[in-house]
Amino acid sequence: MSVGAAAGLSLPVIGALLGHSQPGTTARYAHLSTDPLRAAFDIVANHIAAAMHESVWTVDEVLRAAGTTSIFTCLLLERAFPDVHVAWRHGAALPTHFESAGKVLPGLAPGDPGW
Repeated sequence: MSVGAAAGLSLPVIGALLGHSQPGTTARYAHLSTDPLRAAFDIVANHIAAAMHESVWTVDEVLRAAGTTSIFTCLLLERAFPDVHVAWRHGAALPTHFESAGKVLPGLAPGDPGW
């Protein structure tokens, strides 16, 4: 039952599958995740981290393809390499930073107890 609820099935559908005649019976036994916000946070954080990883890979591939022309400081491409690597190396995509941002956006302090 909890698997169905976590997958997004409605309680009336789950109740019908289980043969419950009263919706309250299904609601009483459906154990949902204790922290759906944490699950949503993890999904978003993983997507952002993956996008940052792809950005690093893309810049590296473009620079590799550009050869020696990519080293000229007048080109924005030359600036993209250190920028994207510095952001990644400094942990801009660490889940702890997303958690802090998730606290600050609704008005909490980063050190406040969270999830």
